[in-house]
Amino acid sequence: MARALSLYNPPMYFSGCSQAVWRRQGECFLIRNYDYHPLYTEGVVVRTKWDKRQVIGMSDCMWGLVDGMNDSGLSVSLAFGGKTEGGDGFGVPLIVRYLLETCDTTAQAIAALKRIPCHMAYNLTVLDYQGYAVTVWLSPNSEVVVLDDLATTNHQERITWKRHAVATKTVERLVFLDQSLRNEYQTSSRFIQSFLLPPLYSDAFKRGFGTLYTTLYRPYEGVMEIIWKDQTWIQSFNAFEEGERQVVYVDLGISSFTIPKNTPQRS
Repeated sequence: MARALSLYNPPMYFSGCSQAVWRRQGECFLIRNYDYHPLYTEGVVVRTKWDKRQVIGMSDCMWGLVDGMNDSGLSVSLAFGGKTEGGDGFGVPLIVRYLLETCDTTAQAIAALKRIPCHMAYNLTVLDYQGYAVTVWLSPNSEVVVLDDLATTNHQERITWKRHAVATKTVERLVFLDQSLRNEYQTSSRFIQSFLLPPLYSDAFKRGFGTLYTTLYRPYEGVMEIIWKDQTWIQSFNAFEEGERQVVYVDLGISSFTIPKNTPQRS
């Protein structure tokens, strides 16, 4: 029970995910695909104000977040880092929550990540309202690595779990993202649309890494977009409304994404 409540040394879990920062043509946003098994996602969008900052994002492990943004304009998302080794530390959903509760800028988030132990390898994408974006590699018993990269998938300096890398196409996805971001003719709308198509989009739901949703965070505007192939759900700090969306996943039926009626807040 203590491990569940504290998210310290939780069970290990593996997933896919692609994430990137668009910072061109007068637009700045963080976008990510969350690839996981539909039965193991909470599918709950929350807005909270537990202390000084409002936070909006996708809930995980009750009070953790797999991606989110605060009203200071800091946004964070996570992706599995491709290593099977574990160690002592906190579960990354709680780390993401902590960053958004306590930090206003990417620089502050980096400083926090350098002192918080993480129990598994993860790649975090961090973007603030000034457009400062980094990729941060977390790995137990290793130094935190901070990169200027605007895209990341599910490996770090090299492939250490080849079977997972091949199954999830982590290298192919990262190459695609890097090429898209370097393409001078690319537009933001086409870039967003590419997250709903291969190689970024995955329908491997039965194997546990199908794309459950795409989220897009615009930190300057305080707007969150949740995107599926057939619908988009827009929420923001200024207009956050209770609701529900049903999404059909291939061969696995229907899953629901909800905003609870009584989203926990503190004035």
